[in-house]
Amino acid sequence: MSPNECHVVVVDDEVDLANILCESLEMEDFKVSEFHSAEEALNNLGTDNFSVVISDAHMPGKSGLELLKILKETYSHPFLFYLCTGDMEISESHLKELGGTCLITKPYNLFDLIDVIKDRIANDS
Repeated sequence: MSPNECHVVVVDDEVDLANILCESLEMEDFKVSEFHSAEEALNNLGTDNFSVVISDAHMPGKSGLELLKILKETYSHPFLFYLCTGDMEISESHLKELGGTCLITKPYNLFDLIDVIKDRIANDS
């Protein structure tokens, strides 16, 4: 799969960080949807066939892990789920047990994150 075939959903309550990530992904030809809470994402995704979700772990309302659980219960299509966190309360093995793809430690390098996603979607096609 190439970036222009990939719909990335970004969920982060830090609006500036979400904006920068979305703009960077769009510059790499990804289709991007931006939401600032798990609830907003869940209310607006509808039947969209997204390929990747990048979510903050800690947000007001539902957490990133709660979002992952609901997405896995709601959507039958496969997708990659990257959880971004600044603490290590969550282990990568626990995230993977829940169906997640990778734990990203904040602060993260934007270009490294995009490269990881590009490599993964290229290898999953």
